[in-house]
Amino acid sequence: MRILLHDYSGHAFLVQLARQLARDGHEVLHVHFPGFQTPKGALARRPDDPPGFETRGLSLPGEFAKYSYVRRLGQELAYGRLLAATIASWRPEGVFSANATLDPQHHAWRAARRLGVPFVFWVQDINSVAISRILGRKLPLVGHLVGWRYAALERRLLRGSARAIVITEDFVPILERWGVD
Repeated sequence: MRILLHDYSGHAFLVQLARQLARDGHEVLHVHFPGFQTPKGALARRPDDPPGFETRGLSLPGEFAKYSYVRRLGQELAYGRLLAATIASWRPEGVFSANATLDPQHHAWRAARRLGVPFVFWVQDINSVAISRILGRKLPLVGHLVGWRYAALERRLLRGSARAIVITEDFVPILERWGVD
């Protein structure tokens, strides 16, 4: 199977999964965002990598504005468009997407739908809950409205995904309340 595994953060465990899927005979493109500041896994190609494994960083110009809400939103939307274009051009038979903020996740989800391929949402965090808490404290009225918008988006993406992989059973009751099978 031709699998695109999107790992926004570039964490070690997902690049290890991508390598293992390639060792198992799949053709795998592991895509990540090098500009997101977080510990990274072994993202460079190694001599012992299977032939069906490729890793690709999708970069944006300039430094990632992690703490500037407006600039960060623009960068995440730009990254999402770049991710969607990569999905469209590589033409996978399935897309797994993990660790992504909701705007890039939405672009990936729509790109998979346009291709008619399954989209698997890897739930590392429930992003809309964090957004609501953080922005609700900093910008009470506007923050809650933004949080509501992201909660609606996250529910829609999860309901429309072929599968959801949750990293903890603690997420299951929330997803069940949202109508995610």
